Amino acid sequence: MRFFLSEKIEGIYTKLTGSENHHLIHVYRAKPGMEVELFNAQGELYLARVIACQKEQTNLQIINTMQEKPHWPFQITLAQGVFKSQHWDLLLEKCMELGLYRLIPMTTQHIAAGNLTAGRNERWQKVMIAAAKQCKRTSLIQIDSVQSFEQMLASTKQIPLRVLAHTGPELPSFKKILDCISPMPPEILAIVGPEGGFSQTEIELAIAHNIQLFSLGPYVLRAETAAWAVISSLNFYLQA
Repeated sequence: MRFFLSEKIEGIYTKLTGSENHHLIHVYRAKPGMEVELFNAQGELYLARVIACQKEQTNLQIINTMQEKPHWPFQITLAQGVFKSQHWDLLLEKCMELGLYRLIPMTTQHIAAGNLTAGRNERWQKVMIAAAKQCKRTSLIQIDSVQSFEQMLASTKQIPLRVLAHTGPELPSFKKILDCISPMPPEILAIVGPEGGFSQTEIELAIAHNIQLFSLGPYVLRAETAAWAVISSLNFYLQA
């Protein structure tokens, strides 16, 4: 059983409140002496023992600090064109499972109609926490403020390898792009468009900023599918 703490632990005592406390008490029927795992946004993982259960909070004592599974030796940042909220939730869930380090929500010229990122901050954290519990990950994805395509290019210029998924039979495959990179840098930026893809102006701007374009194959993928394909491919390739 793993539960999320909104604050950094100080000392040997802490407490669960809100929905996490409700889940512990009403779903797991917590009783004094029960042991649970706790994690926070800093990626810290603890083993704790329940001391007292109350309606508003559960008091716990830290038993010891637990060792998180080793992180990937590289960091993947995804710059993703925003799209409808329900699909964005799914994107976050799967990116948590795939070990994404950082996410830059991005506005582009082609944005699908609909409610794009309603109530995003609180909702996004809830989705990531639920995914973290399922996949046994302690750290949450670092999510930047929403940026324009141009702002994203400027804010990521320090990342040594920047690639952009696009369509077109003349583009090289992702594997061909990665095969030409040696040594592979520890940080990579993958840029994926919204449901409408990138405009020609944005593609020309990316090329002017030395972004490498690649194709994910002959089919037009949904935005979230393209993101998963890129991150999964990087995980597979970089572990080889």
